[in-house]
Amino acid sequence: MNIINSSLLKGDAPFLTCEVAKKLDSTHPRIVQFGLQVIKNVLEYQLQLEQGILNEDTMRTLFRDNLSLLKNTNKDIRTTAIDNLRLIYIQSVE
Repeated sequence: MNIINSSLLKGDAPFLTCEVAKKLDSTHPRIVQFGLQVIKNVLEYQLQLEQGILNEDTMRTLFRDNLSLLKNTNKDIRTTAIDNLRLIYIQSVE
């Protein structure tokens, strides 16, 4: 996670988020959970900066991807997906 946080500070959030979002359809729960956590960190970072790092299309894609994970049987994945949806909603209202 330290590597990811440092790449956020360098301004690689849009690229990083798109690459991680591709992994959310993995069959391995740990990979999905890691991807969700990375996305959560990016969304929280964006909220702290109070500026849009991710464009609208990326936010829509993240919303759809997280929404589809609410059906997952893994409780941790569902919980993190709900947290991400909350962060996306907060940022879309602003």
